[in-house]
Amino acid sequence: YDPDYDVRASKKKKRDPPVLPQWLELGLVMGRRYVNSIFDKIPTYDEKGNVGAHFKSLAPKPGLIRQFLVDHDYVVTPTDKNLGLAVSERTWLIDATHKTLASPKDYRQISDVDAQVIMDRKHALIVQVAELAEGVPELADFGVGKFLKSKLTSPGDPHVYPDFYVIPKIHKKPTGYRPIVPCHSALMNPCAKFVSKHLKPIIQSAPTVIHGSKDLAIKLSKLSFRPNRRWYFVAGDVVAFYPNVPLEPCLNIVFDMWCNHYLASSPITPEDIDSDEPDDETRHFLRYRRVFRDALGIGNTDLISQFDGKKYLQLRGLAMGVADSPDLANLYGLYFEMKNGILHDDRVVFYGRYIDDCLGIVYADSELEAISIVNNKISFDGCEIVWEASCRSVNFLDMTLYADDHGRLQHKPYRKEHNHMERIPWISHHPYDVKRGTFSGEMSRLATLSSTLPSYIGAVRELVSLYIKRGYPYDEVIKWLRTYIEERWTKRLTEKPATDANEGVLVLKSEFNTAWNYFNAKELGDVIFNYWNEWYERAARWDFDVSDRSRPFPPPREGDRGTLTSPASAAFLMRVDPPGRELFFVPDIRPLKIVDRRVIVSRKRGRNMFDLTNLWKKTVLQQLDEQVLRERDPEPPAPPPGEQMTLEHYFALVRGPLFTRNNEPTTSSRIEYALEHDMNIHMRSSPDRDIPLFG
Repeated sequence: YDPDYDVRASKKKKRDPPVLPQWLELGLVMGRRYVNSIFDKIPTYDEKGNVGAHFKSLAPKPGLIRQFLVDHDYVVTPTDKNLGLAVSERTWLIDATHKTLASPKDYRQISDVDAQVIMDRKHALIVQVAELAEGVPELADFGVGKFLKSKLTSPGDPHVYPDFYVIPKIHKKPTGYRPIVPCHSALMNPCAKFVSKHLKPIIQSAPTVIHGSKDLAIKLSKLSFRPNRRWYFVAGDVVAFYPNVPLEPCLNIVFDMWCNHYLASSPITPEDIDSDEPDDETRHFLRYRRVFRDALGIGNTDLISQFDGKKYLQLRGLAMGVADSPDLANLYGLYFEMKNGILHDDRVVFYGRYIDDCLGIVYADSELEAISIVNNKISFDGCEIVWEASCRSVNFLDMTLYADDHGRLQHKPYRKEHNHMERIPWISHHPYDVKRGTFSGEMSRLATLSSTLPSYIGAVRELVSLYIKRGYPYDEVIKWLRTYIEERWTKRLTEKPATDANEGVLVLKSEFNTAWNYFNAKELGDVIFNYWNEWYERAARWDFDVSDRSRPFPPPREGDRGTLTSPASAAFLMRVDPPGRELFFVPDIRPLKIVDRRVIVSRKRGRNMFDLTNLWKKTVLQQLDEQVLRERDPEPPAPPPGEQMTLEHYFALVRGPLFTRNNEPTTSSRIEYALEHDMNIHMRSSPDRDIPLFG
């Protein structure tokens, strides 16, 4: 079973669950009784006497928001680079979309008839590749064929075309826009998701691919520099990477990469593949290879989107919004990086790339030489890369890398200009533990982005100030700070070990509701799993007891499997030996390790978009954000002359009366704080400069 290929989750029609053997059903009954006993204890009235208030789902009423949008012709969209929400005039977005689609080298308007022909052809190809997948055992076992057909339209129904739109690039001047083709509901999207899933292992093992800020921080922490050698930062930006990737060469490169990755762990040789009479294993691979190749083409070629009642065909490049586009772009760049041997150059201390952002650290005597070293090694066919170098600092992702006064590589948090610093406001309906979790998660992120304790402390103080400005109670924020600050720092570069696919958690999917405040998911898991474990222990010695009607342990009936199919492996069968009868086998779920999993509750917002609009940024709030960053207090007490500021020194500041005014603890909503002693992170006054701070 692979949840990524489960098409049942996308069906709105509810189905009856399968019938389990009696003892497994009884375990679930124990769990249901536990849930009912807990909910019986939940207060019926809230503190204001409102009946049933504790059972209401937490979702805002969208009426006023919708009316505001309609009255003002406003549209709420995300922004490029995840800088927050943007409220734009409808006419601006429409004009920007028309301007983007008017590019003759990128898009061509086509008739409805031509669009129908293309989509009908894709429909037929998907049916063929799905049937082909049914002949590959390792795909058929996971239901890949059904998954690939899961978005096909029924006969007579119109095809679903993605709605083309743009999102603002508020970090550009003048404001630009990024085109998006959301293909999540289009018939070819399962093919793209199938390809993406198969490319993930290649990307995870790619030495030049940066998987995020934490991955970069871990890699930087392992670097060593030659003494007395001058080094430079070199940053590169692949200009308009997605649309400039030559599609056909890219697909061929990625196809070859996947084949080589598959064959690396297979005894199949090139001679076997070229043989006129391939063996069964080779035929299996050839069929698998064709499924991947066809899915790759279906998901990424002849992409059609619609806008304002018209259909448009994308003419070149990768589309933002297709599931496997980031994977294809990553592997296209990886091909040239490995081909040119950037990692084998002795002058290159480090090189990595996050999709279209490149970062290098090289030994050189000048900026021009540093750029020349990297530029001669990194070149993607069809793409332009703009390079810049510095011996002092560079901004990459949400991190500022710099050389300290001793010539050592350091890094600290970085915030792009116009980043809204959006946080869940205290008045939001989000549960308390979610608000606490977002705060502690931010502390983890800031710790990862900081290579020195002063940078971490300074960034955390900014975070505390920001949350209090968002209405969070002072005492709560300080309590969270003191609870997590040291732990987050000490574990900032800890790498999580790979876990077995059968280990982990069982997720109860729900929504925000105050009833969960009274519920313990771990206890629910213990009730069910403990019953099952005890039943199997009793079955091993045939010691059953039904005298306790609240928790009976009945003996199994031979052949009782409910509606479950027979296990494919004997490992999932348990032998039982009843006295005076012939032995028989019963289904055994313990090898699945399901009884070892942790039960958690996953809650989602009822209306994501409207919940986020609570964070709209008006002019006054933007001014308030800047005020937060400008409010500074004197530096903390300096260490004795000649001594370095230590970890204990900073944590002592936290454990004591952290924020004071006139030597008295601060209790007002305005918080005053001390900054790091040797590095003052601040907001630059010029709006044209980036702000080296991430709140």
